Amino acid sequence: MPAAEVAQAKAMGAALHPDMTIGGDAAVLAGAVEGEYAFFALHPHNQWVCGKAWHHEDRHDPGDMSKCYARLELKEDGMELHLSLRLANLAANPNDPDVMNMPPTAGSASTCGADKAPPAAWSPWRTYVFVRG
Repeated sequence: MPAAEVAQAKAMGAALHPDMTIGGDAAVLAGAVEGEYAFFALHPHNQWVCGKAWHHEDRHDPGDMSKCYARLELKEDGMELHLSLRLANLAANPNDPDVMNMPPTAGSASTCGADKAPPAAWSPWRTYVFVRG
């Protein structure tokens, strides 16, 4: 990724959601607009926890959501949490089975499709870094 694009993503992320609090199966993103990732199908891999999430840019507007693959990795020093996301390139479908049936721990590493999902339907991985303060 070009350096200018990295700088732009960092600035945008800091302005929209400078802080994240994780509780249960949700990550709440503080900021001018309170966002949320509602995680489901979580499962461990060797170095991270992987799964899916419904992303709400504004958690108080639940109809505005998008589906994504999500990875959470706590770095060795315990001070950085890396949240890596791969967003669906299609609008949320109200008939998606994950809307009605999304248990938090229903996934498994052996059936994980996060890296197998076709590029036409899913964005490349993008990682956001949160530093424990």
